[in-house]
Amino acid sequence: MRVLHTFKLYRPAEGGVISVMQDLIEAAPEGVESRVLACRRTEPAREVIGRADVHRCLAPFEMMSLPLAPTYPFRHFAMARGCDLVASHSPFPLGELAGAVADRWMPPYVVHWHSEVIAQRRTAALLGPLTRRYLERAAAVLVSTPGHIDVSPWLGEFREKCHVVPFGINPANASEPRRPRNLPEQWPDAFGLFVGRLVPYKGLSVLLEAAARTDLPLVIAGSGPLAGELRAEITRRGLDARVLLLGGVDENEKNWLLQQARFLVLPSTGANETFGIVQLEAMAAGLPIVNTDAHPGIGWVARDGREAITVTSGDAAGLAIAMRALIQDEGRAKAMGQAGRDRLLRNFTFEKFVGNVFDIYRDVLKNS
Repeated sequence: MRVLHTFKLYRPAEGGVISVMQDLIEAAPEGVESRVLACRRTEPAREVIGRADVHRCLAPFEMMSLPLAPTYPFRHFAMARGCDLVASHSPFPLGELAGAVADRWMPPYVVHWHSEVIAQRRTAALLGPLTRRYLERAAAVLVSTPGHIDVSPWLGEFREKCHVVPFGINPANASEPRRPRNLPEQWPDAFGLFVGRLVPYKGLSVLLEAAARTDLPLVIAGSGPLAGELRAEITRRGLDARVLLLGGVDENEKNWLLQQARFLVLPSTGANETFGIVQLEAMAAGLPIVNTDAHPGIGWVARDGREAITVTSGDAAGLAIAMRALIQDEGRAKAMGQAGRDRLLRNFTFEKFVGNVFDIYRDVLKNS
């Protein structure tokens, strides 16, 4: 089986969609050949990364965070004709354009629907006809939670071709834990933890407002465009002594933090947060979670009152109450953490995720 994965970027770029692509490529069954078509600024036009033959089209400009690569649709057609199946990772308008106008000589394509176009609503409206045509021509649409279908303005119409395939991780592959170098030696043992990119939809301003309502120590691990703004807000609120903006961490440091923290907090305020893979990492470590209802997929992964305490998105007071509850009641925190690990091992293993995806790929090829 020759599979072409299409998206705007690939490694060494970071991001959740890219991580999923890489997981599927590196864990593909024997006999699967993987190719990638992405965009570039300065990266090589072609290189081999792991098991992937990576091709990139020059994108000299960007518009609303979307790379403009004029040759992308033409390269897509040429590469797709040499493959058995296209795995189209969405949202990415150039990939959707190529899928929407695919002719009968093209192989079938499977849409990996990672999220909606949220921030650029005007762009989303303009792309409406393209998105509908793209989904009409898809052989199958993969989503990570049932909530994707329920809240999407597009997927309800194509419910019959949607498949719920949750992401998964392998706890046995966790990196050896190592204490972060930037963590002060005297940092308290019972602390809350945020891990993720420092971007608006993560709800970090709400988290800092919640932190100001408590006396809880909190570690924020991650990097992103809001780092300077958050650092200033921590100082303005007088939180420097107990809220640490740690910066980016590697896998070893992240695993140490997950093992040492009392709880993970995911204070998301935007529907861009559709799953929260970091929730799985916390569940693997036996860590309870404080999450929000920003997207139904979040609470489907870690459920309110079982593996998590779910609060209303944007509710700083509710967030503070939930965090305080898990710090003050260690028994409750441990019970929820164990429930999370049990749920992970039942439903969110890496082997199950990869196996389900390739079962769908095979069914599509069989029926095409």
